[in-house]
Amino acid sequence: RVNAGMYAFINVPEVSRLEWHPFTLTSSPANDFVEFHFRSVGDWTEKVHALFEGQHQQENEDGFNEEDEVNYPLVKVEG
Repeated sequence: RVNAGMYAFINVPEVSRLEWHPFTLTSSPANDFVEFHFRSVGDWTEKVHALFEGQHQQENEDGFNEEDEVNYPLVKVEG
């Protein structure tokens, strides 16, 4: 269950195996999933954004649909 003010540390090994960054959960307590939002304001977040933007762009170019398997980069969450 998500409560106001909760946070977790996120690691994206493809960007940096050793860097963990804290992010506030933006999910609602009624949601059955965990959600984070962040802005690209530093080196790490800009690299993460570029990594996922590149994946999204590739999906659009390849014409993926909901049934296709998408291989997103690994994201580790601790907290």
